[in-house]
Amino acid sequence: MRRRWAVANMADLHQAARHGDVAEIRRLVAAGVDVNEVDEAYGGETPLHIAAYNGHVEAVQTLVQLSAGIEAKNVNGATPLHYAAIDGEVEAVKTLVQLSANIEAKTASGATPLHLAVAYGRVQAVKTLLQLGAQIDARTRSGDTPLDLSVRLGVNEAAQVLRHFERPARTRKAATTRTPSKVRVPLGV
Repeated sequence: MRRRWAVANMADLHQAARHGDVAEIRRLVAAGVDVNEVDEAYGGETPLHIAAYNGHVEAVQTLVQLSAGIEAKNVNGATPLHYAAIDGEVEAVKTLVQLSANIEAKTASGATPLHLAVAYGRVQAVKTLLQLGAQIDARTRSGDTPLDLSVRLGVNEAAQVLRHFERPARTRKAATTRTPSKVRVPLGV
């Protein structure tokens, strides 16, 4: 069923993002709706925050393609990547990181997307963020690491993942160092 909204305004674009309606997103932006407009009634969210939270990957890609701010922050400093992590939307997390979202972005309290995935018990998002390179030892303004949060909040499965996570070994190219045959040392050194 195709949704229609009567007035082309910010709320309409947020609704299109909420429902993942890419055609409507494109139509509204073409009609002049600001892709980065914030909805103050909901804490300063942009349409990209909404699409990420609801896991609408195609809408996320479309909004970014249409120049949505991938690092846009709500009133608490949360980015669309934080929103995807909060709701455990793994594919949206992957997409945002692939589109160059800062995996270490911090909220006003210093929480990274990994902190929020832990706090909301989104274990698959925790695993995904770690695999994508999130810092396991990042600290909030109050000094909490993701593991500290998981223990304090009783999110045992996330605590287990954090305790046992091993970052995959990077493949290293053989070091090719060239040593000059003669090294000149300036006089007086």
